[in-house]
Amino acid sequence: MNGLHSRAIRRCGAALLCICLATPPAFTDSREQTPRPTVAVVLAGGGALGFAHIGVLEMIEELGIPVDMVVGTSMGAIAGGLYSIGYRAADLQEIVESVDWIELFAEPPPRVRTRFQEHSDGIAYLAQADFEAGGSLLTPGMISGNRISNLLRLLTSEYRGEQDFDALPTRFRAIAADLETGEEVVLGAGNLALAMRASMAVPGVFDTVEMDGRLLVDGGLVNNLPIDTARELGADIVIAVDLQVPLLESENILGIADVLTQTVNLVIHRTSTGKHELADIMLRPAVDGYTPASFGSAAELIERGREAAQQHQAELQQLSDELRTPQYYTQNPQDRSIPHTTPAVPWPRRVSLQEVRIYGAYPGHARRIRSRFPLNRAMNIEQIHSIADAVTNEAGYRSIEYQLLQISGEQAVLALHFEPLQEPYNYVRLGIGYESHFGKLQEEEFTAAVHLTAINLLTRGSRLELELRLGQNLHSMLEYHQPVIRGLQANAGLDYRRLQHTLHETDNPAERYVTDLGMARIGLQHEILGAMNLRAAVRSGWFRQSPVYRQEVSLPALDGWFTGILTGVELDTLDRFPFPSRGVHGSAYYSRSFSLSSDVSDYQVLDIDYRRYLPLTSRHTLSWRFRGTSALDTQPPLWDSRWVGGREDFPGYYRHELQRRQITLLGGGHYWQLPSLPPLLHNRVYASWRGGFGLASTADISRLLPGAEDREEPEMLWAVGVGLGVDTPIGALQIETAVRTGVRLRTVVSLGHHF
Repeated sequence: MNGLHSRAIRRCGAALLCICLATPPAFTDSREQTPRPTVAVVLAGGGALGFAHIGVLEMIEELGIPVDMVVGTSMGAIAGGLYSIGYRAADLQEIVESVDWIELFAEPPPRVRTRFQEHSDGIAYLAQADFEAGGSLLTPGMISGNRISNLLRLLTSEYRGEQDFDALPTRFRAIAADLETGEEVVLGAGNLALAMRASMAVPGVFDTVEMDGRLLVDGGLVNNLPIDTARELGADIVIAVDLQVPLLESENILGIADVLTQTVNLVIHRTSTGKHELADIMLRPAVDGYTPASFGSAAELIERGREAAQQHQAELQQLSDELRTPQYYTQNPQDRSIPHTTPAVPWPRRVSLQEVRIYGAYPGHARRIRSRFPLNRAMNIEQIHSIADAVTNEAGYRSIEYQLLQISGEQAVLALHFEPLQEPYNYVRLGIGYESHFGKLQEEEFTAAVHLTAINLLTRGSRLELELRLGQNLHSMLEYHQPVIRGLQANAGLDYRRLQHTLHETDNPAERYVTDLGMARIGLQHEILGAMNLRAAVRSGWFRQSPVYRQEVSLPALDGWFTGILTGVELDTLDRFPFPSRGVHGSAYYSRSFSLSSDVSDYQVLDIDYRRYLPLTSRHTLSWRFRGTSALDTQPPLWDSRWVGGREDFPGYYRHELQRRQITLLGGGHYWQLPSLPPLLHNRVYASWRGGFGLASTADISRLLPGAEDREEPEMLWAVGVGLGVDTPIGALQIETAVRTGVRLRTVVSLGHHF
């Protein structure tokens, strides 16, 4: 840190040097010198609108205006905090344009490797909220902010041990609000990353931040433009940047989003009233047409900030010239340059990791985590954050604290301090799914799902689950899990389903059936290493199947009782979902059902599904898939039949298009993560192709074997499709066009998760 201290000394000004040095240098101006005025930059909050600050800072750098202090609120605190430790405007622009802001704010349930249930829930649900036993929310915000905190820790890792913000290369203050008292809190000491995170903790959106026993939230509630704070800290000259947007007219307040936006704007306007007169140079970037959520418009907002500074260029230039007068110098009077008070970041923008040290990880995880970070290869800090954030999500850690230890030049050691994810008492999960096939028989399905889980009801590890899915098909489920021994659980549940099926092959719109199904089950399940789940259950129930329309159809109305057994195994080692790059997802089930009425025969079914994903490069993934299913004796009823079709099955076929007793499918595909896209789509768009070949039959399996009497030839199926997918906060948005058996062209559009 010696270099940092020497640069700080150079910024102290001529007067301080004259006092400190017993003998002035030979070139010191003989004229009386006075201390140089203290210059402060004040940056207002405003979410994504704060990107405009970068354009202003860029102009300040170009004009050579020394900055002795930065005071900021919310996004202004983040920009100011980073600027105060040496990030130049160009560095800040590189950061905001390379960060995946959607990924930073979206926090889907992690694919925890200690419980298999988290894997399957992560595929089906997109959001989670935790509750205490009494029903109140455990988390005070919709977004925990852990990913933002992780990024800020990494960006400030050089100053991880610095507690005094006056000792930073440039003095810094962040403004927050005390949630208990409503008081303004000026943060000038402590953990720098935590202070910046506290200043942007919008109530109800982000979790609160605790510092020194106080619960802190966004400082914009109390002082969005803290010019007065800068004056109290001794600023002689203040350059302030305000980000106020015009209030909405009453006719433009149409929904809850408009009401919330107007409420926030009213608070910001109130806390900024009367502050403009306190600034020497007041800059107001034209941010009309943008909102605090315009994170995809970083380049445009930065340019708006630069334009605002250019409009006041004459004032800024005059200030720069005045600060260059001889009376403020101990240097050679002929030297009129004032170095930028904030030095460049002592760390290079790109580093080569020589070692990765792991602290606090689960047993057995350290080796896998280290393997994700390439050694002896130049990387920028955003790439390091992206890998570490993926590890956080995949491995089930609440947060990671970063520490970069410099060896020499660009060589560094990365230390990762993990905080394990704590299991909530109770939680609710939400999910949606939509699928549409634009065919002759319009097939469209929308599903909304709610899943509530209560933990540790009777004993530690017990779990009660309630699930409700609403859409074309209805599904409600109540299930209780009781631990028996380590990894083994007993469970009992009740299900009710109302299902609709269409027999597409008849090409008759009237061939639509509805089935009501009620079922009770009791069983055992055993999780192995968090990646495999063994199940065995006994089930009994009642069903009623009937046509939707009162027309002549091929299947009669049925109802009756049944009982049976179900055994199976599930495997999930996918690294992420959707669009996995590596891992296995598979299942194998055997069920046998006994009819307790004369309407339906006994039947048994064997079903195997296996998918494997192999990474070719960081952007290319190969996949292959095998599916085999067989009704071993008689055809099951519609609700338990085996079908071909749907986005997760075979391209080019409607969901539940082909009902067959025997199905064998073999296919493969390729995902390509598209490069060079705008920030909001960065690493989120995938092009794909997939194809497959299959055999299907309505015959008994014995009639398909070679040498069988009256042997029946199976039906051959094939399909090839190309598609485009986008990973969004509410699941994958995908469109695929495929050519299939009979040279038919089909297109499917889907959104959300798979149920």
